[in-house]
Amino acid sequence: MTAIMPNKVVIVGSYDTDLTIKTNRIPQSEETIVGGKFSMTAGGKGANQTVVAARAPAHRFGS
Repeated sequence: MTAIMPNKVVIVGSYDTDLTIKTNRIPQSEETIVGGKFSMTAGGKGANQTVVAARAPAHRFGS
């Protein structure tokens, strides 16, 4: 029986912090509205690719 070797992946890309504020509606042009729930989440192309690679069967380098 042949063992399946996982692929090796190295990701080089950006890691950003997405700042999101929810509102009840989209403001009109030149209008200011009060925001609601605030959240900070991971983002950036490199971070998103890392999540996908972590969910796939691959050997990852680094911590």
